[in-house]
Amino acid sequence: MTNFQWWEQFDLSSAKPTLYIQGRRRYTTKFGCFMTTFSIICLIFFSIYLLLKFLTNSEIYVLSVSENRLAPIYMNLTDKSFYYRLIDISGNLTDPRMVSENTQQWIFNQGEFKVKNLDTNLCSVFNRIDPKNNNNLKIKNFETYSCVNSSNFNLSLDIVNSQATYLNIFIGSCVNSTKNNNNCYPSEVIKQKLDKSNFFFDYYFPSFNVDHYNIYSPMQETLYQTVKRIYPNMFYTYNEMIKVVEYTSDYEIMFEQLETITMFGKDPISNHEISNSITNSFIPGSFSVFRIVLNSNLDKFRRNFTKLQFVISSIGGIIEFVWIITTSLLKFITTQMLEIELSNYFIYHDDC
Repeated sequence: MTNFQWWEQFDLSSAKPTLYIQGRRRYTTKFGCFMTTFSIICLIFFSIYLLLKFLTNSEIYVLSVSENRLAPIYMNLTDKSFYYRLIDISGNLTDPRMVSENTQQWIFNQGEFKVKNLDTNLCSVFNRIDPKNNNNLKIKNFETYSCVNSSNFNLSLDIVNSQATYLNIFIGSCVNSTKNNNNCYPSEVIKQKLDKSNFFFDYYFPSFNVDHYNIYSPMQETLYQTVKRIYPNMFYTYNEMIKVVEYTSDYEIMFEQLETITMFGKDPISNHEISNSITNSFIPGSFSVFRIVLNSNLDKFRRNFTKLQFVISSIGGIIEFVWIITTSLLKFITTQMLEIELSNYFIYHDDC
């Protein structure tokens, strides 16, 4: 036996002895070939699947939270679509000689109160946003609705500085004035007609739709409709709350790049109040008021798409998982088959 010297380890050209079985260096089986091919096909399939999801942005992660916003809020309604009207149970306009509305903007500023009367006209008179461009209102005709005619029509809320601006639409009996050319019915006739009539306040207000799978326009402007019944014998105050919504998306492939969209929409906490008295100190003869107020509630959406490094790590993890399972299974089965074949070889070959 040749003694192995320690310095022989520095021989980089040394050769490792290898055993051969039936003239082959490796023992292969059809089952092992099938499992290896099957594993490679699975890896290719899952890799393509993950890459396609990444390229099409079909996998998103959305986080939503609600919080109370203390920063000032301002909503400009000058160029927004805001339509309203009074209708009877058949959907026809109510007789303006019986019922009329008065639109006001109330402004609160640190204890001081100011009322601004807003002029209204039929929406067909002004160049408002064309409802034909709104996906939800393609066939809606707003020519019978009223619109506010003001160059400074807005809502605001500043909790810290005790400031607020909101909209009041008073509904009441027709009162003779120069504005309506003293064309109202006599008060007795108005009372009789109100007792026999069912009429409603129908209006559309700017809002939004959320579509998380719309890559570039997750929030789209729309209008929401509300129809409220009017009760002449009770004074109803309908409070429509408008909340702020911020939608932030991360569009960058590898690093963070945020884009935020801010919109306003209806808050589900909108409510109404009932009073037994039908007298009102601001508008004589009114028996309902629709109040549109900004709410301090803030809804936030954070949308993230799959990053490239996550896809690469996922593919690497799948490859490692499949490879460990396949090699562990094949190592056990192939070893058993090798032992059986060697046993049969030595038993049936006497020349060995």
